Amino acid sequence: MIREIKLSCLITNYNQKEWIIDAVESVLHQNIQYNYEILIGDDGSNDGSLELLQQRYERIPQVRILIQDRKEGCKEFPNWRHSRLIFRLIDEARGEYVSILDGDDYFCDTNHFQHKIDLLERSENKRCVACYGNMYREIEGRLEFYTKVPYTEGQYQWSEQRPYIHLATAVIRKRFLEDVPRNIYYEEFADGQVTLWLARKGIFYFEPTPCFVYRILSNSIWNGASKELNMLRGVIVSDLNYQAYGEREMYIHCKNPILALYKKKNIAGDIDYEMWNAFTEKYHAKVAHMLLNRESLKLNERVWLYVFCFRLRAPWEILYKKLLGYGIGIVQICNPKNSMEQKQMLMSNWWARIRRQGGRGEQGTPN
Repeated sequence: MIREIKLSCLITNYNQKEWIIDAVESVLHQNIQYNYEILIGDDGSNDGSLELLQQRYERIPQVRILIQDRKEGCKEFPNWRHSRLIFRLIDEARGEYVSILDGDDYFCDTNHFQHKIDLLERSENKRCVACYGNMYREIEGRLEFYTKVPYTEGQYQWSEQRPYIHLATAVIRKRFLEDVPRNIYYEEFADGQVTLWLARKGIFYFEPTPCFVYRILSNSIWNGASKELNMLRGVIVSDLNYQAYGEREMYIHCKNPILALYKKKNIAGDIDYEMWNAFTEKYHAKVAHMLLNRESLKLNERVWLYVFCFRLRAPWEILYKKLLGYGIGIVQICNPKNSMEQKQMLMSNWWARIRRQGGRGEQGTPN
């Protein structure tokens, strides 16, 4: 009798010969009582990593290796291919649960899968779409515990602040990934977008034990791109999220990159214009497309983009906060209970803040 597969671990690989064995072995060494499979998606590697995987794992029944071919002369951004590969692995997965891991990272908790599936199997957690955990970051061979997740153990609705929780820490109920609109996300669906999609489906369970190591590499997709390109990608993601959810809030989380690109006159000169312009047209990424083509916009399009950025900047909110700050300061200065020394210190701090804000402009909070 063939046992039902409970978990599918999806691993992506492209030219990660130095790291990929660590990734696969970290799954094979899990203490897990459930039946599981490992699907390795290779994105047309040419560094020998595919041959290494085939030599080492092709005869292991739990492991399947899928190859995504590359077309000669086809210009594509790596993340587009990576997203397509993730969708293919999801389609091939036979497990009730899935886990998604990049080939240059690895799991460090050998009870990661067993513990998270056990948590999701509890009756009180049936509403949870996924169970997330914490991680270490590896920087130049040094492990650092990630301290920016504001949760203790329990159920959570992912907050509006969107704290970053790495996708690889999650065990996900596969059915919640089966209706992702591929006309929107087919080539831009990874990490943050997956977590956002799942958050719209239900609540998370967070288990704070570090379960995974995220290697920070200088040649990664993010670190290898220019500042302008990463900002443009952020705007594209906001355009796609707006199409998926119809909420202006999707742009508010990308406020700083949008306004920075709006101020910059020649974005096209900093990136591969033809490739990215075609992508924004293909996926109807309206704001990103306008920012790329500001010089050729029609008058009504220029007006629309100006109004959009003006509303995003929300000058009335900035004015309100400044007036509120001034009002609080004046009340403190006029308060007879405060000594002259305290008032002088308040005036000094107040003036210093005004000068700092005037020098750098209103930057908003970093994303």
